[in-house]
This record gives sequence, C-alpha cells and structure tokens, in this order.
Amino acid sequence: MPVMRRIYLPDIVLFNTRMVLRGETGHYLSRVLRLRKGDRFRGFDGKGIEYFLRIENVRKDSVEAVVERKTVPDEKEEAVKIVFCPALTKSKVFEETIERVAEIGVHSIIPVKSARSLVFFDGRDTTRKLERWKRIVAEGCKVSGNSKVPGISEPVTLEQAISEPAQYGFFFWEQATYPLHKAIAEVRMAAGLRIKVFIGPEGGFTEEEAEIARRGKLFIVTLGRSILRVATAAVTALAVLNYEFSLKSEL
Repeated sequence: MPVMRRIYLPDIVLFNTRMVLRGETGHYLSRVLRLRKGDRFRGFDGKGIEYFLRIENVRKDSVEAVVERKTVPDEKEEAVKIVFCPALTKSKVFEETIERVAEIGVHSIIPVKSARSLVFFDGRDTTRKLERWKRIVAEGCKVSGNSKVPGISEPVTLEQAISEPAQYGFFFWEQATYPLHKAIAEVRMAAGLRIKVFIGPEGGFTEEEAEIARRGKLFIVTLGRSILRVATAAVTALAVLNYEFSLKSEL
C-alpha cells in the first residue's frame, strides 16, 4: 500500500467538508506531484489540525478536495515551550539548522544578530528571507510528522532575544565549563514552562556576548569538549533538552 503524501496547507479555504487549494499548494499538488481525481493525501495547517483528503477536481489554477476526516490537537498545554534562538550564519547553514530543529520540535524560532554573524540584510531582504525560512521550517515539520509549525520572527539583537519572556535560558558557548545536565537539574517544571536556547554562529559567541548572557541570568553551558558545527550543535542540544524535559514533565 503506497504511503499517503503529507502536505503543508498554509492558506486553507474550507467550505463545510470541501477544501480549495490555490497558489503554490495547488500547483505543487497538480503539477509537481501530479495528483488526480480520486487520489488521497494528508494535509496539516501548522496549528495542529491534520486533514485526510480526497481530490475531487483538478483545475488550471486550483485543486478541490473533500475532507474525509480530520484530527484536532489535544488542547492540553505543552509541558515545555522551547524557543530556539540561533545566531545568523551563512544562508545554507542557517537553513539546514532551522529545518533540522523543526523536525525535532520547537515552539518558535528567534534569529539573533551576533557579533560573528556573517550575514546581514536590509528590510526588503529580510521579508524575502523570512518567507523562505517559513517554508523551510514547514518542510521540516512535514518530514517529521509534527503538526504544529513553529513561528519564526525577524532577526533581533542578542539583548532583545534575551529580554523575550521565559523562565530559563540556555546559552551554549564553547568556552563554558558548566555541563548541560547540571543546568537541566536546576530547572523547576511548571505548567507552560518556557525556555530559550541560544546557539552561536560559525566561530561561536564572543566573550562580550557571554557576559551579556550572564547578566541576563542565562545558564552558560557546554555540550562537551568537541567543537561542533552549528547544525550539529543545535540538533544535539535540542534533542537532549526535549528528551530530558519530557521525562521531567512526567514525574
């Protein structure tokens, strides 16, 4: 039995049980995947709802489908909301990083302008980049099966990211000596716990930025002796945190 394709549906037009898909989504279904009347696929809206759909009509500029059933997310509040704050890096590295962390699962992403960031852009470039980043994050969720697509904001300064509300923050720095597992042990679980995770650019954070993190009362932590690539460090840190906090939330 073939695997049912899973598609991100950012802009849904729903009439009772009928859905009309236009623009890039309609083009992708009809021209790229070449789905036809009677074909079935899964769609997710990025907010937690999953749709099981059957195509009724394929038109020149749209695809019409029938919702055969849908699943609604559990309204129970997440035990932990992880806000990922990656420093801006070269485009290819940054895009790989946010796609991988979307696969793992984070609540939201706040890009950070770091002293060693190699990429900067003006307002028009930011708008274009932000749209591309949103598509990449959605692709990560599509691959992993996550139904909620993390929001991603425009880049901010380190000080602005630190000022965003959260009970705890983890600042990963290659010169740190405090092990991550000890910092995790200090975190007190509570309903709706929100934590921020900072990962530096190529070359890492500077000592001045580490001092800003200290003043912001973040945990300055290490993942060990190895110097990791940006995407590797992000995936490792978030995988550990997701695992550890899922265990703590069950205690």
